[in-house]
Amino acid sequence: MKSKELGKRLDAGQIDNLYLFYGEEDYIKDSYIDRIKSIVLENDMLGINFTQFDEVPSKDEFSEAVESAPMMCDKKIVLLNEINVVSTSVKKDFKDALNDVLENIPEYTVVIIKEKERDSKKLSKPMLKLVQKNGVDIECARIEMEDMMIFINRQFSKNKKRIRRDDLKYLISICEPSVNSVLREVEVICAYLNEKEEVTREVIDLLVKKTIEDRVFQLSDAIINKDKKTAYDILADLKLLKQQHPAGQIFSLVCEHFVNMYIVICNNSAGIPSDVTVSNLKLNGRAFLISKYLRQQGKLSIDKISEIIILLDELDRKIKIGSTDPYYAIEQIIAIA
Repeated sequence: MKSKELGKRLDAGQIDNLYLFYGEEDYIKDSYIDRIKSIVLENDMLGINFTQFDEVPSKDEFSEAVESAPMMCDKKIVLLNEINVVSTSVKKDFKDALNDVLENIPEYTVVIIKEKERDSKKLSKPMLKLVQKNGVDIECARIEMEDMMIFINRQFSKNKKRIRRDDLKYLISICEPSVNSVLREVEVICAYLNEKEEVTREVIDLLVKKTIEDRVFQLSDAIINKDKKTAYDILADLKLLKQQHPAGQIFSLVCEHFVNMYIVICNNSAGIPSDVTVSNLKLNGRAFLISKYLRQQGKLSIDKISEIIILLDELDRKIKIGSTDPYYAIEQIIAIA
């Protein structure tokens, strides 16, 4: 089930006995869990009808929590919080216990499973079918860029701040691709600005720490723009971070950047829809890169990109056998662009 469909069910007051939340976006998971709690436990003034497990419980503990009757309330909630009980790695003894309990959930109990596992492929198919048989499963995927921009812009507006569209897109692009990550930065920016209203690019650059991926994107952009000085300067900065980010990791990200760019341009020329490309390249949360790669097409020909990828492949083999250094390999790419 999509999260928006669950929203409609909750708006209609429809509560199921079993929910499974999984996927990449924790903010969506937490928001819906809070909504369910507010509906189910509306009259639970003492907070005694909510049980949360942060570690895998014993069969007896779990059974008791689910089967015991609520106190001074119509319903109760049992939350299995980020302990991957529906993943393929769950222990057989608890899996068997979970099977038994989930097949016979009392009408007065709502079981919520919030999985820490992000990858749906790592969910146990039998367990997933069990949930679907007895309740609903909700995949909480990354929010698309446009929806994210609308949401984050509202947060700034609530704090009486305004931000240009391009700067908003920039802010989202340099944060970790999750709502919670961006919200943390919004809070920091609003506190810093105090009474000032405008969120500028300078303020964003001052306060928001860029991820290593974003620094490598800036490096790749400089290479594509044939701005060798900037490219060498960024590479020098990255060398200072070698304890946190080894040279091999940086080289791999450069390779990924150029390969993705090549695939995006080729797919666009072949008329392949951008959402298919986003899915295939796992760019969810960074779908804006599609348009960015296409804009860069005029700066570097497809033949030149192909030449760079061939050289990257050759340098990768040399790095693996120890005959060259990843930093030197990147310098060679800067030199030929």
